[in-house]
Amino acid sequence: MNSLVRVARRFYALFMFNAKYIETYVLHYAQKLAPAKQSHAPELLNLRYLESGLLDSFSFLEMIADFEKKFSIQFSEQHLRSKAFGTFCGVIQSIKALVAATS
Repeated sequence: MNSLVRVARRFYALFMFNAKYIETYVLHYAQKLAPAKQSHAPELLNLRYLESGLLDSFSFLEMIADFEKKFSIQFSEQHLRSKAFGTFCGVIQSIKALVAATS
């Protein structure tokens, strides 16, 4: 049964969590947070969300928890401390890597 669960998870991850889906999900998440003037995708993806004040420490933790639950992943301390992780683009890259590693 354990191997069947692993196969099911791989199948689910491959088809549900493809790269475009991850990008779209994170972008929509970011757009819900951003004021209308900041919601243009390219700028928003590269926005340093903590430094700009778009997220505070509590909303950052909520975002991390949401992404971990949605994609069945767990960010390491290394991910969270990475300079690249300070943008939504960096978060997307981290999610893609973690999803690929679990599938």
